[in-house]
Amino acid sequence: MVDTLHFMTRPFLYLPKKQEDQFSALKEWLSNFEIDHALDWEDLGQRLNKVTEQNNAKESFKFGPYHFGIENDGQKILVYQSAQECMEQFNSTAEELNAFKVMASALKHDISSSLNNISLQSELLGIKGATDSEGLKKGLQSIKASVFAANNMLEDLSDFAKLVRNDNDICDINEVLIHTKRLLEKEIKASGTSIAHGVFKAIDYSPSRLMVILKNLLSNSIKYSGTARPQILIHDSEDDTYYKITVVDNGIGIPKKNIEKITRPFYRAENVGKVKGTGVGLSTVKSLMRTVGGKMVIDSPVVNIDKQPGTKVILYFPKTLLIK
Repeated sequence: MVDTLHFMTRPFLYLPKKQEDQFSALKEWLSNFEIDHALDWEDLGQRLNKVTEQNNAKESFKFGPYHFGIENDGQKILVYQSAQECMEQFNSTAEELNAFKVMASALKHDISSSLNNISLQSELLGIKGATDSEGLKKGLQSIKASVFAANNMLEDLSDFAKLVRNDNDICDINEVLIHTKRLLEKEIKASGTSIAHGVFKAIDYSPSRLMVILKNLLSNSIKYSGTARPQILIHDSEDDTYYKITVVDNGIGIPKKNIEKITRPFYRAENVGKVKGTGVGLSTVKSLMRTVGGKMVIDSPVVNIDKQPGTKVILYFPKTLLIK
């Protein structure tokens, strides 16, 4: 799969007038699509020759997941990618850029807040000195909290960097889930979180981006667990169109009237209380799912454990991404 974060390859090419230069120009242009599939170059050369030798001739060929056409209008030879596929690439790129814009804005705001607080507390400590022991203690605690928050933001920044990597490959969901749990090991142990899951299929998707998706969902389940010990169930299913991954927890849930807005950037449900958060996690997940023609569906309440409603999130991946 082509990574749409790279600047989208020009979707058409006019071949050189000299026939001996046309085939090499075509090969060079196709190489820009970074598709790891074999192509029958001999067959393609024959198709190109047919079009070159006859005015108003047309030929088509498939390269990896994409479809191309070759046309001779009597003056020039045009090679082009399917218009529908170009629009799909464009829309996918727009979705990803929107996710990055939201995440970058949130990180900038939170890092600035932490640094400003550290600067302020340092100035106050400099003014008061060591004479005010209670003020000194509170100031140091505030600085420590800001440093802790900044470290968490650096981890988010690391996730952000992973989003722009071109690592689309065979994605073993089981391995990604194991890695995600390792990243959240401290939170899982501190909260006593129990995570149960089955065995998942492999898909043609970026492992790093799936890790960002799962980390956001699992982190939310732990963070918004309320008074109960967090219990998370992850399982898969499929229908004729989608391969689905479902994440269910026993947390505080999301009020029905907030569900429609919960994926908006910076929006937070009214029941989160004093639990800290940026309000960009679910927005990022939604955008990343839409880049591959998928979607995310959120439902709450779904359980009634310890008088908490819980939340269910279903990730819909097109079945065309399944590795057979």
